[in-house]
Amino acid sequence: MNQRLWWLLSALDRRAWRQSPKGTGLKTANIAVEHGLILARGDWSERRYRLTALGGEAVSLHANKQGKG
Repeated sequence: MNQRLWWLLSALDRRAWRQSPKGTGLKTANIAVEHGLILARGDWSERRYRLTALGGEAVSLHANKQGKG
């Protein structure tokens, strides 16, 4: 998983709408939206994001994989 994408996904949760963390841009967020990992709302200047069920699974799988290494 791309480091910026991982950073974005790990900063979000499934309940609260949040801003993306510093270091992740609109391109990274758009990729995550296109793949169904996050939901987005608001215009570009006040964009907020939230994990989807698929995004939550991806975070869990990646965290488990990193823990085994």
